Amino acid sequence: MTSFSEGSKRVAIVGCGPCGLTAVKQFLDEGHHVTCFDPNPEVGGIWYVDPHNTDRSAVYDGGYLTIDNKLMCFSDDQPEGPAVIWKFQEYEEYLKEYASKFGLRKHIKLQHKVVKARKAGVGWDVTCCNVVDGSESTDHFDILILSTGANIENKMPKELEDFKGDIAFSATM
Repeated sequence: MTSFSEGSKRVAIVGCGPCGLTAVKQFLDEGHHVTCFDPNPEVGGIWYVDPHNTDRSAVYDGGYLTIDNKLMCFSDDQPEGPAVIWKFQEYEEYLKEYASKFGLRKHIKLQHKVVKARKAGVGWDVTCCNVVDGSESTDHFDILILSTGANIENKMPKELEDFKGDIAFSATM
């Protein structure tokens, strides 16, 4: 069970693909309150194949990873046995099992799409929409992490135009 320290932060993570899942785990391990938002009905990001919307996914049935499972998996959850090249669906299953094994699912709001994030004081007001019923809610977070993947267009939020620090988009690194 995660215990929260006095200095813990409220962290919002957008996207629960591989990077989002590991971000959830890392922030929980450090004692923070974490909520992850993803519009899909299951974890996995681009690796999740929606059986009701096959046009949505970046992966296809029967495709294979380009590196072996030992290199593709996380250091804290290595698969047993020799290295093999997994099918996309095998990697998707690995991500689902990872989320369950480390208790991440209770911190993930599936079928919730972030529709707005607004800088508010030292944190962020994050508005999400339940993709099933259309209802919206807004919560305040101290930290906002965008783990939406390389298939999303990177746009600089207006609120950060005058920001003097470093901002990196992983797709351009």
